[in-house]
Amino acid sequence: MDLWQLITNDHANVADLCSAILRALPNGSVRSRDRLVDELDSELRRHFEAEEESLFDALEDHDRTRRLIDELEDEHEEIERRLAELVRVPDKGSQNWTLDFRSLATLLEEHFRREEDELLPDAREILSEEQVWELRHEFAEEKIEHLRRHHRQGSAASSGLLLGVLVGAAAGALAFAAWRSGFTRASERSPVERQRHLSWYSNVKLRSRMNRAERLRNPALK
Repeated sequence: MDLWQLITNDHANVADLCSAILRALPNGSVRSRDRLVDELDSELRRHFEAEEESLFDALEDHDRTRRLIDELEDEHEEIERRLAELVRVPDKGSQNWTLDFRSLATLLEEHFRREEDELLPDAREILSEEQVWELRHEFAEEKIEHLRRHHRQGSAASSGLLLGVLVGAAAGALAFAAWRSGFTRASERSPVERQRHLSWYSNVKLRSRMNRAERLRNPALK
């Protein structure tokens, strides 16, 4: 599964969760709205963080995508804020709550459309094949790290889910390593090209670490 599929699959999963929330009984014993909304909150936070620390970091300084990245990051903040407000409401079966959630679902749908119709096509043209593979690895790593943190804090993520994600990521990491090893041995890649790609990836990783450190110092940024 490539980077584009990872992102669009996340979008599809979130859309399915939104539909399930609207169909669910507010106080159902198994798939209640409360449980599904908590699941949506966790899934969105994992997705947004992975996206920002990989693809957004790689494109935020590019003239063609800088403004769009800023707007999409603002939308991430708005979506997280509105969802947090809905999570805190005790009665998720009220008409007002349902209307507010439908509005949020519409915003999410439009946000995902912008990413898939505007950002991803630009990214495909701007990024090299090697950069895309490196970002795929970074995207998966960020989601795993987020899951680990919240699992340690006693979040709703189960041990089985964590294990499944880790096993899948390990397989992906092996494939990535094998591909990268063969790619960098290719005879047509010049020393200048190799150095350029190494410098690019180092800068992405540095920004990622700096952003993560800033969020740890200032929880309000999370």
